[in-house]
Amino acid sequence: MYSKENPFISQVLERVSLSSEGADKKTYHVVCDLEGSMIDYEVGDSFGFFPENAEEEVEKILESVGARGLEEVEDRRGNRWQFGEFLLKGANLAEVSKRLYLAVVGEEAPEGYLKSRHLWDFLEERGPGSLKAGDLSKFLLPLLPRFYSVASSRAFVGERVHFTVADVEYESNEKRRHGVGSLQLCHRLGIGEKRLPLFLQSSHGFKLTEDDNAPIIMVGPGTGVAPFRAFMQERIVRGAKGKSWLFFGERYREQN
Repeated sequence: MYSKENPFISQVLERVSLSSEGADKKTYHVVCDLEGSMIDYEVGDSFGFFPENAEEEVEKILESVGARGLEEVEDRRGNRWQFGEFLLKGANLAEVSKRLYLAVVGEEAPEGYLKSRHLWDFLEERGPGSLKAGDLSKFLLPLLPRFYSVASSRAFVGERVHFTVADVEYESNEKRRHGVGSLQLCHRLGIGEKRLPLFLQSSHGFKLTEDDNAPIIMVGPGTGVAPFRAFMQERIVRGAKGKSWLFFGERYREQN
């Protein structure tokens, strides 16, 4: 049985932009393979995966601390890693912890400083050699899994799962940033590249009514349309007679 500790290694089979060219917010339809997994998800469920950090950001950090990436280090939970592998798969590089700032600078961080910096910004400002690999690893926050609602009914699409992924982009400290999970799903994973570790997160209470004659109202502001796409596919498969009303919001009708 696949789990968070033992995920199914999937691949992206299809990726289609749902936004027009030049849109200030981009959303992608992503289809992933589940063949042979025996994962029987239901509408309303989610999938999680542990993303990888951008390799160019990892290289900058390795250079800053004078490391090759092969050094053995220990994270804050006591787990042992090769330093480069830890930066790529185990560490949150988008945040500077209060403990790290205090340990290096010797005082509390100014208001708003930590929220606007990634780890590389902080190391760049401190200068080369401010920290060694073994010291830095114990202060880094863990890289947490990202979760996405299923946007498909398994009865409708078979051994696949669909996601509707907002491509997260923002600016801080005068630098353009990208969401770690969405960057991987929307851009970095090649089609057919089998390196996407997925695990099922079952829903508790967020379910479709079993009464196929009942009308349903679905409200998904922002990118909340994904699970309701799954609901509608399920209703089609079941031949539901009840009416289905979907309300969702986006920025611009013409672009999104």
